[in-house]
Amino acid sequence: MKLSMWMIANRLTSFDLELHIKNDAKQVLKSARQVYANDCAVVTARGSNVICYDASDVANQIIIKNMSVTQGMELVQSVFDFYQDWIDEIKQQLKDFNYQKVIDLSWNVFHNPILLFNGNHRILAMSRYYTDEEMGIEWSYLKEFGYPSMEHFQVMRSNNMLRDVEYAQLFAFTKNDSSNAMSSPIRFRDKICGRLIVLEKDRKFNQGDVELLNILVNELRLPLAEQKSEDKTLSEINFDCLGNLLDGTGTNIQSLTFLLSYMQWNINDYYKVYKIKIQESQETLTVKERFFLETLRRNTMGCAVLKKEKGGELYIIHNLHHSPESAVKERLLNLAKYNRFFLTESLEFQGIYHLNFLREQADYAMDLIHIYHYDPDMLAEHLPCISFYNCAIEYLITSGNLGKSMYALHPDILRLWRERCRDKDHKLDTYICYLENGRSLKKAAEHLHLHRNTLVYRINKIQESLHYHSDDLYTMDYIRLSIRILYILEKRGFPLNI
Repeated sequence: MKLSMWMIANRLTSFDLELHIKNDAKQVLKSARQVYANDCAVVTARGSNVICYDASDVANQIIIKNMSVTQGMELVQSVFDFYQDWIDEIKQQLKDFNYQKVIDLSWNVFHNPILLFNGNHRILAMSRYYTDEEMGIEWSYLKEFGYPSMEHFQVMRSNNMLRDVEYAQLFAFTKNDSSNAMSSPIRFRDKICGRLIVLEKDRKFNQGDVELLNILVNELRLPLAEQKSEDKTLSEINFDCLGNLLDGTGTNIQSLTFLLSYMQWNINDYYKVYKIKIQESQETLTVKERFFLETLRRNTMGCAVLKKEKGGELYIIHNLHHSPESAVKERLLNLAKYNRFFLTESLEFQGIYHLNFLREQADYAMDLIHIYHYDPDMLAEHLPCISFYNCAIEYLITSGNLGKSMYALHPDILRLWRERCRDKDHKLDTYICYLENGRSLKKAAEHLHLHRNTLVYRINKIQESLHYHSDDLYTMDYIRLSIRILYILEKRGFPLNI
């Protein structure tokens, strides 16, 4: 491995040095010698100091103070040995695609934070020697979500960091960061398959860092190219059939069956739809939307993420049987802390063929954000996700469509209705009677011809099964309205395929 004088100097920073090295010092040195030899670092004594100079350009010198020539020779040769051992170990780790080990080993070379991305801007490895508090918000975001935030992605674009340049370049890592970062694309046969970034934190960059970065990039090319050919992006999965279901149009049954098998979903599972509306100017929206789409897909595993025609609007279809609702929602809320977007959610509902009604609910909640001119900063702090549940009464009153209303009925009432149809039980009728009698146990017991203690037991069991707190005023209004609509639907003979 050939070194430059800068690369040698970077390994000797703990000694008392005096550097006289040109910025364009060539990377041609093969080993250390005590006598002159072409393309070698020559080590000689000058008084009590050691001089290490470039045989091809004697003006490039490192003066190591208060050291014998024997010690100096051993020291400089150890630098050559260190770099050779480092690159040999890098090659060994790359055989197993162990990128994290490669980055850990490289910290000993750069002594600065290092990030390795694949060609789709997904983080493959990052230095583990730093805390989030030391590195800041963007570092924490990368560690949690595996992709840059939308704001940082824009910073990279505005700094031309994503340009297809040949060698490493310097740029500011974050919008308000005055320190440098060094970035280099990793290319194979003219296609970018990754990117390596070193942040200037513990030690100032010099030409030696640029040379070392290019050496490491050269070793990473082939492994990343091999993996890229196998690692298809999630955006390549065809979700068109789910998009048709969201739109309420027909879909290809064969394509849907294949996708459900791939996703390990079932037609009769319970589903929920989230909607994201990105808050960006039209100039930057398209690129950020395409970039954030992959971030979402990697961070909501088990969900389907779709982009619709209208700019900045993304839909997440969540199968509640496949992954817990709390896990997916928490992930989205955490993403919302760092990225500017509105988030809404539908009710949950059984059956994949009802997705268009769930999409309409998420759309309705999003429309209310704009109708009532909610402040984005206030939403981000107090209401990071607007649930259709809290808009349902307004929807049921204003929709004017009984057929659609059945999909917006209170989830607890729907569940009790389904149990009545399936098990022929009387829990729903008992609960309705209890509510219609002003929640008076005495009156309801008389109406149902039950002993009061029997009714108390039944009502307690029903309330324990409810997912929503029935003492909440809004919830009680929503339940009563849902019961009334369900009654009307049954009386009018609507086909209740719910």
